[in-house]
Amino acid sequence: MIAFQPSVRAWRAATLLASTLAACATSGGRGTVTPVPSRGEEWDYVADDGIRNYVIEFGRGDTVVVLHGGWGGEHSGLIEAVRPLSDRFHFVLYDQRGSLRSPAPDSTITIRRLVRDLDGLRKQLGQERLVLLGHSMGAALAYAYLAEHPRRVRGMVLFAPVRPTDDAFRDLGVPPSDTVRLGSLRRALGTRQDARRVATLATEGRRPGRHEWLPRPRADGTLAHRVRCADARQDRALARATRWAALLRPPRG
Repeated sequence: MIAFQPSVRAWRAATLLASTLAACATSGGRGTVTPVPSRGEEWDYVADDGIRNYVIEFGRGDTVVVLHGGWGGEHSGLIEAVRPLSDRFHFVLYDQRGSLRSPAPDSTITIRRLVRDLDGLRKQLGQERLVLLGHSMGAALAYAYLAEHPRRVRGMVLFAPVRPTDDAFRDLGVPPSDTVRLGSLRRALGTRQDARRVATLATEGRRPGRHEWLPRPRADGTLAHRVRCADARQDRALARATRWAALLRPPRG
């Protein structure tokens, strides 16, 4: 959603995120303000079943816990997205159990367990209530945490979020009429995104599609690669259709 670069667009995005986080942080009274070195502090949060969760925190101000996407993703791609705001907020990022730096047996990984880990982290941070910043599937964890601990959430900021399931809507107390309306808005947004991508790619003589790297032997025995275009809807994964050419770069090595 946000790529922090020295541009007017990035400045506006950072300002919007900052104002939204500030609104969440100030709702319902202030939380614990935790000043920490801007270079970041790394530590392990040990859950009550002994699983170690890697944590990194930096910045100063109201605490914001960042929930990465996945499932099975990890936090590092979100660091540069929030670091420009570290003079105003104390960010806590962590790898959820079963993710890169927080290995755990598959049998211990459930939504309920992830919610329990998040609440344990809240206690470890000394926070009465949390401000959550959720990305992609991290939003699903935020929904689940809100449903189970509504009094422990001061505010939520979601970017590129997954849509809650109907069960999650019910758990959150969302009226059925709003569920229908949200579904309609989501479909309308997808239609507009599809049309914009098709139009953008058409100006360069291309059609939407998934670009897959396939190995092709060279005469010298090494491998080159070629691109095959497949599923016509997969280019929706591009945040900006004009960057389709980035998909055509060969894999390293």
